[in-house]
Amino acid sequence: MNPRVVLTIAIALIVAGAASLMFARHQTNEASVVSTANNTNRAVNTNSGLVPRTLPQKPAHATVPPGNDPHVISVKFMDDLDIKISPNGYPVGRTDTVLQSTEAASLMELIKKAGGKWLPASSTLEQEGKIDDLRAEAEKSGHAIADLNNYFTLIMPDREETTKWMDLLNALPEVEIATPAVLTQTAPAKK
Repeated sequence: MNPRVVLTIAIALIVAGAASLMFARHQTNEASVVSTANNTNRAVNTNSGLVPRTLPQKPAHATVPPGNDPHVISVKFMDDLDIKISPNGYPVGRTDTVLQSTEAASLMELIKKAGGKWLPASSTLEQEGKIDDLRAEAEKSGHAIADLNNYFTLIMPDREETTKWMDLLNALPEVEIATPAVLTQTAPAKK
């Protein structure tokens, strides 16, 4: 290979690496404060020693774009909240400190009365443990990783307007983000 091409590629990689390192240091030093839909700021994983991950911006008002299911909501609760589906069928904390606010409890009850059905991302404690192990392994990189056990699916009856429920969920500080679920497509049949 031409020495000038090699030198150009090497310089580009050095500059990209330096920029990445500066960005990671800036993220750590600034405690990764992000803004939510209700204009309050919160830091993510500031005490863990990991480079924080950036949270998605909550929309001011939810929409259901084409290609998304108008009756299914994907809900991601904040990392490290220990959430499960209760015997009554809605999310609760495994400890008494999670989803105990009046707003959260009231909303969960309203969703239940409207006929909403919650499904966890992981169906067994064994699966949750495997996901926790994978997250711990990935965080050895020094970067915070989302808690995938905190993803839940909320299925609302056809008569319900899901954008209203997404807006209400996004108003809770325990919810990282609530979005419409993407429609799945089946693979074409083999001939």
